[in-house]
Amino acid sequence: MRMKEKNKNKILACKKIKDFQIEFIKIDDKLFEICPLTPDCQHISRQTYYRYIIPILKPELEKCFYFDCDIIITDSLNKFWNIDLKDNYIAAVEELYEGASDDCSRLNIEHEINAGILLINNKKWITDNIVDLLFKNTVKLTQQNILKWQDQDVINYTFNKKMLFVSPAYNLQCNAFYDGQHSLYTDYEMKLAKSHYAIIHYNSNLKPWHNDCKHPLWEQYFYYLQRSPYKKTHYLKIIKLKLKTLKHFFFIKEKNKDNTELRYKILRIRVVKVIRRNNTKEISIFGFKMKFPNTPK
Repeated sequence: MRMKEKNKNKILACKKIKDFQIEFIKIDDKLFEICPLTPDCQHISRQTYYRYIIPILKPELEKCFYFDCDIIITDSLNKFWNIDLKDNYIAAVEELYEGASDDCSRLNIEHEINAGILLINNKKWITDNIVDLLFKNTVKLTQQNILKWQDQDVINYTFNKKMLFVSPAYNLQCNAFYDGQHSLYTDYEMKLAKSHYAIIHYNSNLKPWHNDCKHPLWEQYFYYLQRSPYKKTHYLKIIKLKLKTLKHFFFIKEKNKDNTELRYKILRIRVVKVIRRNNTKEISIFGFKMKFPNTPK
């Protein structure tokens, strides 16, 4: 997949915030033709498999981080980076969604990691020819008809018993706040991670920029977005979504008396409406209501 120049320039513009080094690497998509897209991952592209080849793209590194793009890093990762990987292929956080135990049974593994944030042992991957093994296991799980979560399934299947689990603060997934399950962390560790997180991972289908997103930390995304070169693009999307919603306040579908044909009727609504009630003042703008304490005259 070729990255557009305008997108490269936006990334490079982030240097104005803090300088950094970056390298754009072109990947041959044909390498991943055998990697399937599954019905359960319709919101994820085939490029998710690119993480397979990171060690051979950067063989000079002993280890490296892999991050999904739907994350926010809010604290230092020094402790995570300096952890002793020992003989493990990766260090990661346990998968927290409620179906994780079913995944373990399906793949015949003990525990499942969430592959969105990985500390990769590059040196060991190269020594043990792991890249080839990942592709082989992708084909194997596909032929056995047990591949569900694409590359995450393959990584868990391949590295079973060779994965180092770290604090959930380094991959605070959506399910940590809802119906998630965990077998490796105590309730205290989960509570601590939710208040002292280092990486927020918006790993559900609904992202902070979607209207229906109910993630308790969705505002954190916009806090950092408005400080980046991407703020204009995403704010325009949000404005368009809001304007689209407002249309429903002005046009409603109504059936004729004979119930045969739909017609549009203009719904008349005051743009701004103020109602005072005892101790409160209610302001309605395009039908959106807000209440405030009533200021005495």
